[in-house]
Amino acid sequence: MQELRIENDNIGFDKPAIVRNVSDMLSSAFKHVPKILKSNLNLIITMSIAALILVGVMDYAVNYFWAETISRKINEIVGSGAGNYNEVLRMALKGAKKFILAYAYLLIMMPLFYLCLYYIFYSYIKKSEAFSGMKMRSFIKYIVMLIVNNYVMWMFISIILMIPVVIIIVIMSLFSLLPGIGPFVIPFIQIFMQLGSIIIQFLLMPFISQGVILSVFRKIYPIRCIKLSFLIPFKSCGNKRGGLFGGNYWRIVLVNLIAAIVFSVGFGLVAVILYIIGALIPDRSVFGYISTGIIFSVTLLVRLLFSTYTFSLQTAYTIENLYFGNYPYLEEIKNASAE
Repeated sequence: MQELRIENDNIGFDKPAIVRNVSDMLSSAFKHVPKILKSNLNLIITMSIAALILVGVMDYAVNYFWAETISRKINEIVGSGAGNYNEVLRMALKGAKKFILAYAYLLIMMPLFYLCLYYIFYSYIKKSEAFSGMKMRSFIKYIVMLIVNNYVMWMFISIILMIPVVIIIVIMSLFSLLPGIGPFVIPFIQIFMQLGSIIIQFLLMPFISQGVILSVFRKIYPIRCIKLSFLIPFKSCGNKRGGLFGGNYWRIVLVNLIAAIVFSVGFGLVAVILYIIGALIPDRSVFGYISTGIIFSVTLLVRLLFSTYTFSLQTAYTIENLYFGNYPYLEEIKNASAE
């Protein structure tokens, strides 16, 4: 058994061989990342330059209109003292200001960022040998159907989850009304809801992620998209059993979890470094004016790399199931496109 082959730069995702385990899947997906970025390098460079210019304009506007107000708020929090503690606090708040502004600029540009990102993914899928003979939508139709398919899928999942979630909340709320127990139960309800939300996101990711790939193909509308998205993880593939407790579903859950943990730890370390840079560089210096742009650029790069990797991961998983799953996915997608 082999990993996914990527010998030729011009074929995108090659037709796969069976991936043996989680580590093979992680390494196979990683090999596509530089190729995906290289395939649209001009767009990525243009997007990055345009984003930096826009950040520069927004940061200039913020500093022009609100710099004095922000500085005054920081001085109010720090106080008028000149001790070491006050100076450290002043630097910490200054670093936080730059980091928050950089993240705010990223949020403002997120729709355009993801539009470019999905075009990169779309163009790489379109030239992939693994999807040869499968009719695809235009990019604009892909974006529209991606939004529609994901919205309908989330509504479908929300309806399914609503009943057990409501039952659990009602039971815990009743316990919170008992004398002497309420103050102890309410914090547990909050912790339960937060942990439950994180767990549910990882459990649903194998289904939601399929919509990003399946929406590329013609005549894959919400009902068929939901059907195939749930069949792909739950059907057996190669030597991996299907079903809720099958290895095919839990393999992609584990892979997503590992990727998310590595990203969170890595980005956490990067964020600490960026925070320190923002705190140490004086606001009134030349580097002070561009430090927010530096923080923004690194944050954008990290998000681009992680998004590209998770896309490669999900697509490699989908391709393997299309070719080695015990359900005729390829035939159904081709027949749907011909309708």
